[in-house]
Amino acid sequence: MLKIKEVERTTKFAMVLIDFDWKGEIYTIKRGISLQKLADMTEDDIKKWAKEKVTEARDKLAEEATKEKFKNLIGVNLEEEG
Repeated sequence: MLKIKEVERTTKFAMVLIDFDWKGEIYTIKRGISLQKLADMTEDDIKKWAKEKVTEARDKLAEEATKEKFKNLIGVNLEEEG
């Protein structure tokens, strides 16, 4: 799931709130895009941009989950474990 939730405008940027799911939970990210760049984008370009931002966020969540899984294993001799 990926939904644009809200768009706020600042002087030079559109701040976009995007909801997305990851492992059964809903997350919200806020990403900015310049109004000049946005003016030249099609609806498909905006969808692609939003998908790229969500992919980056999901990758970061996966990285954090991976670090958590390995935190007790790093530096441990696994052959000596019972």
